[in-house]
Amino acid sequence: MRKTSIIVPVHDLLRHTRLCLESVRSHTSLPYEILVADNGSGHAVRSYLRRLRRSWPELRVLRSEENLTFARSVNRAMDEARGSYIVWLNNDAVVTPEWLQRLIACVESDPAAGAAGPCTNDKGSTNCLAMRHRPSPKRMPVLGQAWSLFLDGQREPVPTLTAFCMLLKREAVLSTGLLDERFQWGNEDDDYCYRLRLGGWKLLVAKDVLVYHRGHSSLLRHPPARRRARAEANRRLLLKKWLADAKALQSLVRKYYG
Repeated sequence: MRKTSIIVPVHDLLRHTRLCLESVRSHTSLPYEILVADNGSGHAVRSYLRRLRRSWPELRVLRSEENLTFARSVNRAMDEARGSYIVWLNNDAVVTPEWLQRLIACVESDPAAGAAGPCTNDKGSTNCLAMRHRPSPKRMPVLGQAWSLFLDGQREPVPTLTAFCMLLKREAVLSTGLLDERFQWGNEDDDYCYRLRLGGWKLLVAKDVLVYHRGHSSLLRHPPARRRARAEANRRLLLKKWLADAKALQSLVRKYYG
């Protein structure tokens, strides 16, 4: 059976990291390896990961002495990944039972599908659910199982996915390349999804998978001015890369249908 490489970038946040990794260990039954990209975490997280490695043979830790951006951290781990599928998973996410097999079933439901993502509670995600209450991570296993039974096998094409939890076929990664490291903690997933679609790959939401995401846990520790500056830099980079394509497509449509 084919293996999945699960990549989890980490920079401190011990409580979130522990919840995330424990959920993966508890709810992943298919063959996998988990690559924790430790980006300059302090003593607490380093000690926790050392203890965890002793009892978890599937776990590998890729240590960096600096806090790499999401794109640089994930790219470094993808170079080390051995799986037929690659998952990007934020360390403030909590997975639920059958999450991996259902994401794989989703992406394998269409030969043209290159990536799949779950439903989530996070309002900042494109695949967000309209939930009345924010669920507790501790209740996610039961809620996730109920959700999976209720929406079993349902999937939906989308224009973009959010990288907090995103599964990719290796062939889609090989044809698309690595993440653009010019992006600073944001929009790298938007850019990558656009590149996937330009390469002919479809993006799907597995509606029968529910993954909790706290959202922006790392970014919120940075000063607001710094966050705004990074967001503006990312916006300008997106426009610089793709605005010419957008204008060309608009001209083509107007030529034939305007």
